[in-house]
Amino acid sequence: MQADLKITSAIQGQLFFILVALLFAIQSLDVFAEEETEVFDSITVEGENLKEEDFEYSQSVSSIQQERIEEKQSSNVMELLDELPGISSHGGPLSGGMGISIRGFGNNEDVIVRIDGATQNFEKYRYGIGLSIDPELLKQVKVSRGSAILERGSGALGGVVEMETIDARDLLTADENWGAKVKYGHRSNNDGDMFTLTAFGRPTDYLDILLSGVKRDTNDFRLPNGERFDYSEETQESGLAKVELFNDFSETTLTYRTSEESGQELHDARAGSGTRGYVYRTSEEDSYTFNTRVTPASDWFDIKATIAYTDKYILDDNIPGQPASLITGNYQYDIWTTELVNESNFKLFGQQSYLTVGAQYNQEDREVTRLNGSVNNSQPAGTKQTYGLYVTQKILVDDFTFSATLRGDKYSVDSKDLAEELLEETGRSSTVEFTQVSPAFSIGYEPASSPFSAFYSYAELFRSPLIDEYFTLPGLSGGRCRYFSFYHDAGPRPRRADYPSPAAHAAAVALWNLDQQSAFNQDNAICADFYDPEESKNHEISVAYMIDDVFTNEDSFLSKLTFFYTEVGNTLGSIYQNTVTGEISQPGIEVHRGIELELKYDSPVYFGSLVVSTLDGYQDPKFYENNPDPAVSDLGNEGLEKDLIDKPADKVIFTIGRKFQSYNFKIGYKLEAYDDNLISRGIKSPPCHFSNPACIIVGSQPGYALHDIFAVWQPTKRTVVRLNIDNITNKEYLISGIGETDNLGPGIDVRLSVSQQF
Repeated sequence: MQADLKITSAIQGQLFFILVALLFAIQSLDVFAEEETEVFDSITVEGENLKEEDFEYSQSVSSIQQERIEEKQSSNVMELLDELPGISSHGGPLSGGMGISIRGFGNNEDVIVRIDGATQNFEKYRYGIGLSIDPELLKQVKVSRGSAILERGSGALGGVVEMETIDARDLLTADENWGAKVKYGHRSNNDGDMFTLTAFGRPTDYLDILLSGVKRDTNDFRLPNGERFDYSEETQESGLAKVELFNDFSETTLTYRTSEESGQELHDARAGSGTRGYVYRTSEEDSYTFNTRVTPASDWFDIKATIAYTDKYILDDNIPGQPASLITGNYQYDIWTTELVNESNFKLFGQQSYLTVGAQYNQEDREVTRLNGSVNNSQPAGTKQTYGLYVTQKILVDDFTFSATLRGDKYSVDSKDLAEELLEETGRSSTVEFTQVSPAFSIGYEPASSPFSAFYSYAELFRSPLIDEYFTLPGLSGGRCRYFSFYHDAGPRPRRADYPSPAAHAAAVALWNLDQQSAFNQDNAICADFYDPEESKNHEISVAYMIDDVFTNEDSFLSKLTFFYTEVGNTLGSIYQNTVTGEISQPGIEVHRGIELELKYDSPVYFGSLVVSTLDGYQDPKFYENNPDPAVSDLGNEGLEKDLIDKPADKVIFTIGRKFQSYNFKIGYKLEAYDDNLISRGIKSPPCHFSNPACIIVGSQPGYALHDIFAVWQPTKRTVVRLNIDNITNKEYLISGIGETDNLGPGIDVRLSVSQQF
């Protein structure tokens, strides 16, 4: 399989039909633009002022600005990210069960999430990303991939999602000191209502204040066939309080953010794992953030500091009226973030250069209990502490930009409860510690006399095992080391050559297996420090083109094409002890490769964009090949290099629209087209090994195309009306990430909102 676009002919036909119809419709509206009325500056269009806020040439960074966030009317952040190249959501349709996939890395630990600089990551096995913030409170979402990750955090193979909340200055005009904004929205599909109230002000020349609250109430989703998605109703409440102090050389921000939501969720939000059932999930979160920036009159100092604490609680309860479930429990997370960064600006060998030095500390503490108060050993408690230090040197030489980053991290992960006791009883440490060094290098070419630019980067990244993976007990899901012969004195598996007859060999193997089972029953086969971190090598190359005044004096066009190749070694799922040699290793590899294309055009009349993402690759656990133990080698006889499954489907996102400046009105059409995709549907009957790709039952999830319409009208300077009609053809399609149970996505949905600012 090649990393190319594989959109079906049926989708191509729909696209052609829609484009032709839309062009006629847009042209017919021109007659209404002749009458002159007052035009308001505040109404803008997606892609207006297309500069580096849309994407950064020198790194794989894409962003969504506030205008597009408001225009899309999403109920969660994951829906926003689907429009970016190489990024997709999975799980759903409810926000708590949704995860984020970046270039095919879709587990929670593969993506770092930060809100106003505070790390949000936490560990909950088979759960979504755990992102509890309403899009109404955001002014920007930025996603970084590849070498851009190292300055933002460690331990993620996919990328970093950074969000910035709204400020009072975003809402106040130059002659205002106080203001308020009220917004009401309704969704037809699930009878959902959304209320937002925001108050903001600048009582003095050096102080900004903002208070904002959002509440959403919904009923069950309606499917394209007219039926309801049972128990999918939810209630979400979010709040934001922000105080900003500033002067000529410093700015300090204190932020408090709170959220609470509840509703039925997938217990397993990971791709292809929907058969693990549902729970009624309640999530509560309180976050406190201190940010400061000091910029004295010196090129040597531009200092930024962040201190943040997040208190998150999750209750997985039984669904009312349903039988009691074994997957319920209480989860308490305490997450600390501390960061200090300084950037210096100086001449190096006569060339302009920038030196960035940063230090980071994160602590994530997790407590897990069942509803009856007992310890949940299948999802063990623990504490993870990380210490990071990085240095980035950037130098500009004529039209070239050279950048190099070196990052060092130390991890310390502590077990608790029964896992801690068993490790100590067997003479092993209950704390896992390791250090990791991660280099990155990039070179950019952006000639001042040309609209073209090019960029290449290389980065080495890593991903630490989860607390689940380190400390899950044997006999429970995730105990990959439970059959290691290391834990008993039986020695290696008996070999046929050492016995005079097949019967004698079989008897010896039977006794050896009894020893194995005896050790297994002792519940002491915990992986812990047997694991090494996964490590990846990332290459990407991109070319970009940006030009103004294409057809008129006020239009602009930009494009970016990126090729990436990522090879992951030490895959955690391949951890294995050779029963003949006794060696423990993680020989598995996984390769991700793909293409990302972004095109954007804007003018006073027309606008449009195109995003294309493709991804393919393969995985190979390696240790089944030529293995001297026939009980292992026989499992790999089907061939092991298998296509990636449960990855994001190749996609095309196409948007086109028309602005009517005289009426402060714009209208647009969006196509979302997704290709067929391979998903896992379970594991073949025993003794097939769960980590062997040859053992996975692979199915196909069909591709689909969704058609949306959106419009924005600003009848007065402070009033905005927004309309979105999603899935206008009421198309039946399967939600990505729960293909096993073939659950349909939501049907047609009309979203209408009205906002009034005072």
